[in-house]
Parts: sequence; C-alpha cells; structure tokens
Amino acid sequence: SFLNLILRKQKNYIQKTLIAHLFGFLALILTHIFWSVNTYGNASSGDTGIIIFWAGIFLILFYLVFVIIPTLY
Repeated sequence: SFLNLILRKQKNYIQKTLIAHLFGFLALILTHIFWSVNTYGNASSGDTGIIIFWAGIFLILFYLVFVIIPTLY
C-alpha cells in the first residue's frame, strides 16, 4: 500500500543519513589524526580524544534534531 511505501522510504532515509553521518565523523577523525601526526608527531598531542568526544556529542544531537525528530511528525 501507499503508506507501506512511505514507511519503507522513511526507514531507508534514516539508514542512509546515519551512514552519511558516520562516514563524515570518520573522515573528520582521520583528517584530524593525519594533521595531528603531521604537526606534532603523534595523534594524541592534537587533542584527538577531545575532538572525538565533542564531535560525537554534536553528531548525535544534530542527527536527533534534523533527522529523527522530523521523521516523527
């Protein structure tokens, strides 16, 4: 039915946006690690743990606000 088709597309959209967000997060972390190694000689001197922590929080927050919550209404 039409409603079934819409629900399937909505689930597909949520999965695709999650994958896109995770690839973006991975790209952010990898580029930061490469920059940190190039600049400081190791990955920990560029505050990589702090970048991962705050980027993870904002990734979850923005995913909820801009993807999950709008699909509920």
